[in-house]
Amino acid sequence: MIQHLNPAESGILHLGNFALASINLAIFSWAIRGYFRPAVDGGQRLKFAVVCGIACTVFTPIAFWLWVPDSPAVAAVALPLYAGSAVLFIWAATTNRNQRLALALTREGPTHLVITGPYRHLRHPFYTAYLLTWLAGVVALQHLAMVVPLIAMGAIYWIAANDEEQRFLDDDRFAAAYRRYIGSTGRFVPKLAAGARP
Repeated sequence: MIQHLNPAESGILHLGNFALASINLAIFSWAIRGYFRPAVDGGQRLKFAVVCGIACTVFTPIAFWLWVPDSPAVAAVALPLYAGSAVLFIWAATTNRNQRLALALTREGPTHLVITGPYRHLRHPFYTAYLLTWLAGVVALQHLAMVVPLIAMGAIYWIAANDEEQRFLDDDRFAAAYRRYIGSTGRFVPKLAAGARP
């Protein structure tokens, strides 16, 4: 059982979590320029979010070097969290491949409403993917300092999600459908009800 891992096995688990964290953060960083549409008018909030994201991304590998988890059994839970984060991100990116989304916290209005793929269950699957990676860091290292990126970035995603949803609700082309969509989907966690039917 994993509770009885020897030091070598615990080291491999720690290295595996580090590798998955690094892969996810590399994908997220690439997506800012390589996937999402460039920001037309991001303003100070976008700049702050980017600086915060860079700081948290740089901090993560340092944290893996500084701390080893007390409980390998708990740290093992981070592996599926990291993997789930990557799968969800790729699923959302694939769903939007023909109409890529703008960066978070830009002032662009909505151009289309996506309700297929992961959007059938979550209104913000990209943010959920990011949150899973930050949560996995807390689980992987079991250190209080890892809560800081989770809370800081979670607050940014919450603000961005509020902005995006309000833009849909303020746009006559999407308002009615988006209200129905809100009723049938969760923001970051799926609702138990069936998928969206705007």
